[in-house]
This record gives sequence, C-alpha cells and structure tokens, in this order.
Amino acid sequence: MKIKGKLISSYIVVALLVLIVGAAGIWGMGQVQDNSRSLYQTRVRSLGVMTEVIQIGENIRVQLLSGIAEEDTTRGEAALNNIDSMNELLDRFDGFNLEPEEEELKVQLRESWDTYSAKARDNATKISNNAMFVAERGVAEAGEDFRVFRETLYQLRDTSLTIAEGDYEEGETTFEWTRSIIFFIAAGAVVIAIVLGTLMGRYVGNPLKQVASRLAAVAQGDLTGELLKNKRKDEIGELTE
Repeated sequence: MKIKGKLISSYIVVALLVLIVGAAGIWGMGQVQDNSRSLYQTRVRSLGVMTEVIQIGENIRVQLLSGIAEEDTTRGEAALNNIDSMNELLDRFDGFNLEPEEEELKVQLRESWDTYSAKARDNATKISNNAMFVAERGVAEAGEDFRVFRETLYQLRDTSLTIAEGDYEEGETTFEWTRSIIFFIAAGAVVIAIVLGTLMGRYVGNPLKQVASRLAAVAQGDLTGELLKNKRKDEIGELTE
C-alpha cells in the first residue's frame, strides 16, 4: 500500500475515534436528560400538587372553624370553593403514575377525602346559611375524619419524598457511571491516536532518515555504502531499489 493510502487509513481511524467519542457523549447526555425528565414528571410535579393539597386541606379546616367562631358566613363560601379546588387537585394527582406503595396510599387518601369532604361541604353550607350552632356540632363530629385524611396525606408525602430521594441518588449514580464511560472511551481514543501517530511516524520517518543519510553520503562522493535493503512496496521502497 502506498504512503498516501496508509495516511488516509490513519485519518479514517482517527475520524472513527472522534465519532465514537461524540456518540458516547450524545448517549451520555441523553441518559442524563431522560433521568431528569423522569424525575420531573413523576416526582417534582406530583410533590408540587401534593403541597397544594396539604395547604388547601388545612385552609378548609381553618375556614370552617373560624367561620363558626367569628360567625362569618363568607368563610363558609370560601370553604366550599376550596373543596371544589381540592377535588380538582386530587383528580390531577390521580393522573400521576407512582410506585405501588404510593398508589395504595393514594387510594386511601381519596377514600378518606371523600368521607371528610361530604361532611365538610355540608358544614360549609350551614355556615354560609348562618346555621352556626348546627355547623359547630357537625365540624366537631367531622374532626376524626379530617385527622384520618391529614395523616394519610402526610404519610403519602413522606413516602413520596423518600422515593424521590432514592430516585435522585439513582440519577446521580447513572450520571457518574455515564461520565466514567465517556472518560474511558475518550482516554482510549487519545491513546490509540497517539500510538497510531507514533507508529506512522516511525513507519515513514525512520526509513526517510536512512534514505536522506545515504543520499547525503552519495552527494559527497561516497559510493561505498551498502545498498539499503527494504521490502516495502510504497514510495520509500521504490527509492531504495
């Protein structure tokens, strides 16, 4: 093979190494992006909705109690609006695909909310109609139902946070693993390129030095040197014939 062909082959090898490193980098970024997207879709959004559920649930209870204490009928209307908002939030929350233990708690949360919300709606309506005495008794009777709902809600939140932390650590592990793979591939490519360049330099450079040295001797009139013996089939081989 001629020197030009060997050089072209070397360039192709180097180009392939560059492509491999680039492909590894793209694959690694894809892995990180997939992990980030999954964490956002299944954890960040669901925990955000859960935070709103906690806040609105507490607001409903406070509005019912303060409406009775202050005999404020507008608190009953505000509680009714929050009950409707809670139903919408729980419908959104049902759309998230969570882990089995979370799904079980999610079912329990919906059941406890349905039990409590029916009584809360009835009490809020009574407050709006200024039936404070009847509403006060109803709110007291619904206290246990609210406690069950709140405990289930906080248990679900704590479970989701624990799983989210595990998902985050898993994502970090995947990132470190991906980065290590890319590093070793890049390092291997650099080593191969250096070895290939060194071999090509010796393959071309050393014989050329021998030829140049022999030609210099001939130019000075020294024709006594031994013939260069070379079995190469390229341009350098032709020079030594």
